[in-house]
Amino acid sequence: MTNAILHFDKKQAEWVVCAYYSGDGNMIDVIETGRDPHVATGSMISGVSEELVLAENKIGKHITDPILLEGIRRDLMPVLLDGDYFIPRIFTIRQMGKKSNHALNYDMTANMFALTNEIIIAEAKRCVTLYHKAYPGIRSGMHAYIKTRLQSDRILENCFGRKIRFLDAWGTDLFKEAYSSIPQSTVADSVYMAMRDVWKDKKLCGGFDIIANEYDSISGQHSIKDWSKLADMCIKISYNYISPQMEYFGRKFKIETELKIGPNFADCEEVKLVKDTREMARNLRHAYETAVSASAPSSKQ
Repeated sequence: MTNAILHFDKKQAEWVVCAYYSGDGNMIDVIETGRDPHVATGSMISGVSEELVLAENKIGKHITDPILLEGIRRDLMPVLLDGDYFIPRIFTIRQMGKKSNHALNYDMTANMFALTNEIIIAEAKRCVTLYHKAYPGIRSGMHAYIKTRLQSDRILENCFGRKIRFLDAWGTDLFKEAYSSIPQSTVADSVYMAMRDVWKDKKLCGGFDIIANEYDSISGQHSIKDWSKLADMCIKISYNYISPQMEYFGRKFKIETELKIGPNFADCEEVKLVKDTREMARNLRHAYETAVSASAPSSKQ
C-alpha cells in the first residue's frame, strides 16, 4: 500500500493575526482582497506598483548579489531605476516586503533589522519607517493596547482563552515579548486544536498518521488507495479543523491553509484547494503524480 506525505500549512499566519488584532485597515484589506501580503508590503514601502513588484520578483527571485540585481534591473526593468522609488539594494522588492512582514510587527529596531538582513542601517531605517507608515495600526492599535494591558495586570489573553502572564522587568524586552505572544500563541493553539480534532475523527481521519507539528503546520502520511476518501479528509482538515473561525475585538477571521502532497518530504507539490470532492480528488492525484515525476532521479540530473 502506497502512502503519500501531506503537509497542511497556515498561510502568513502571524501576519494575519496581527492584522485583525491591530485592526489596521490596510493589512485587513490586503487579506480580504486576496493579494499577496509580501507583494503588497513591498509595493507600499517602495512606491512601486504591485504589478511591477511581481514582474521583478519573477526575474530576480531570491538574488542577493547587489551588482547582479542592479544589472538585471537596468537591462530588463529600467523603470525601477528611473522613477522616484525606494529600491532595496540586495533584495527584490517582494523579498524586502517579506522580510519586513516577518520582523516589524514586533517592534524590531532598524539596527537589528539591518544586522539580521545584512543591509546598511540607512536602508533598514527607511524600511522600518515606511512599514509603519503603511500599517499604522500595528503601533497605534496592537502595541498601544498591549501596553495598556501590561500596565493593568500584566496578563494577555488570546482568542482561545489562553492567558499569558509577563513577569520580566518593565521595559523594551518585555514589550517585544508581549507583542509577539498573541499572534504566536493564536497560531500554535489553532494547530494544536486541529491535531486534537483530527485524532478524534476516527471515521474520516483514522488513516492519517500525523508525523510532525511544525508550529504553524501539520505533516503526516495517508494511503492513496482511495483518492475520494483522501479528498474528503483533506477538505475537512483544510477548511474546518485547521482553519477555525477566530475573533479579536469583534473582527472575525480565518487563516488560509496551503496543502502539499508528495511521495516524501523533499518532493511535494501544492494542491489547489476546493470544497468539491471530485475536483479535490483530481487535484490531489495530479499534484502527487507531478511530485513523483519531479522526484525521479532522471529529472534531477
